[in-house]
Amino acid sequence: MKAQLTFDLDDPGDHDRFLRCVNAEDVDEAVHEFTTWLRGQIKYGGENDADEHLTKAWNKLFAVFNERGLSPWGEE
Repeated sequence: MKAQLTFDLDDPGDHDRFLRCVNAEDVDEAVHEFTTWLRGQIKYGGENDADEHLTKAWNKLFAVFNERGLSPWGEE
């Protein structure tokens, strides 16, 4: 079985959908890495207050996406 996707790269909306498809594997790996990291922070993070954990999670989210040249919101 084969599948073929067709995009009009001159159309901004289609171009964005194309980029999401092309980057899907990297996004999946980034999300997996982040959730694994976050789980470790929650499980082994110690007695830090919630704001500190949320700040760490926020910063790590952007670091993981940036390492792959991706934006978590789909912007290039």
